[in-house]
Amino acid sequence: MKALIVEDDPAMATLMAVMLTSSNFAEPVVAESAEAAFRVLRLDDPTGPPGEPEIVFMDIQLAGIDGIEACARIKSDQRYADVPVIMVTSASQTDHLEMAFVAGAVDYITKPPHYRELLARARSAIRLKQELDSRRALGETAKALRERVTELEESLGAHGAVDPVTGFSVRGALRKVACWHFDAEPSAATSSARHAVAIVTVDAFANYVMFHQEASADALLARVASALTDVNARAGDFLVRSGRDSFALLMPNVREDVARQTAERLRLAVFELAIPHEYSPVDSVVTASVGVAESGAHGKGHHATVIAGAERAVARAIDRGGNRIELTAGAQPPPT
Repeated sequence: MKALIVEDDPAMATLMAVMLTSSNFAEPVVAESAEAAFRVLRLDDPTGPPGEPEIVFMDIQLAGIDGIEACARIKSDQRYADVPVIMVTSASQTDHLEMAFVAGAVDYITKPPHYRELLARARSAIRLKQELDSRRALGETAKALRERVTELEESLGAHGAVDPVTGFSVRGALRKVACWHFDAEPSAATSSARHAVAIVTVDAFANYVMFHQEASADALLARVASALTDVNARAGDFLVRSGRDSFALLMPNVREDVARQTAERLRLAVFELAIPHEYSPVDSVVTASVGVAESGAHGKGHHATVIAGAERAVARAIDRGGNRIELTAGAQPPPT
């Protein structure tokens, strides 16, 4: 992590640099004035690549352009909108902090800085930036996926593209989207991610249909679909109706523990509907079995293999009594 220290007191700048480098930060860049900081950050070339610093320590009182104005100028550049700026101030200057926060600063430390406080505030600011970067990357992935899904559904044609009972896309869209997302070359942001598919099957649905009218069965599926949608909270996840009594959730770029927790929430969502099912051998209410398959480390699983793994897993869950989750280990690409 590269830091920029904007400080006109050489001794203070050296002290902060030593504190940072002793805690595994890269050697920081030191600027003795706001103008020098602007040159480091290349503010005079707004269309060019950004400077290296990923966090800025800004003295609030500088000769010439002061730290508050310098912070405002830096934050007005879109390239540094999310780069944390921590103000460095003496105890007597804290009345200026409100203006500094308005200018875009995220935190402050007082002079002379204490080692533990400086590192704690720096790491906190960096974690916040990383979280923002992660959410932005996920949002961009989700947007691209939604756009691709729209294209794929349009390519399916109006007939059969959307299930009239649940309003979900149909199985063909799942396979096409999974093909596009799972089998693509991984980007730098997702190269270490796993992908997962969860298949949710309503237990003993054939028995329900046998003893109820078709309209009642459709109403049951619509309620199940709505409950699953409420669980499907991650941007970029893709939920479809994959069969007469089943649904599939495509989870791109998901951690293994999150995929499994989501599967459990899907199962519980159906159970907690408490829809009576007097002809079910599983329970007195409608339940669901869930099968989960993951692509394996680094997202290497072929989409067809992952979907098939989830289908095998849900079949095992049903065979073992229903209303449970079964998992399939990371899937590998089929032999060529």
